[in-house]
Amino acid sequence: MLLEDIAPDETHAVSLAKSLVPCLMMRGAHLAIVRKLEGQHIIAVHTHLLSWIAKRLGAYESNKNQRKKEIAILFFKVLQPLLAPLDNRDALAMYIP
Repeated sequence: MLLEDIAPDETHAVSLAKSLVPCLMMRGAHLAIVRKLEGQHIIAVHTHLLSWIAKRLGAYESNKNQRKKEIAILFFKVLQPLLAPLDNRDALAMYIP
């Protein structure tokens, strides 16, 4: 919505990402993680989204559209809450093949 100039800022997208976190992991008593989605699936979502935003950033860079490029960089704020269910090793596996 932000990239299409429908929303004025990234707060709605970030709040949507934060509300999706309970879908990725279930917390029990004392905030202990009871169940969570396997890391490979979360990594697949992240790599898909990272490749999508990289294509967008490349297009904005080639078109010299600085305003859209700055807005597209805000997309990384949306990805950050979705990293909560990942273990350290899973997060490293996303960036180190």
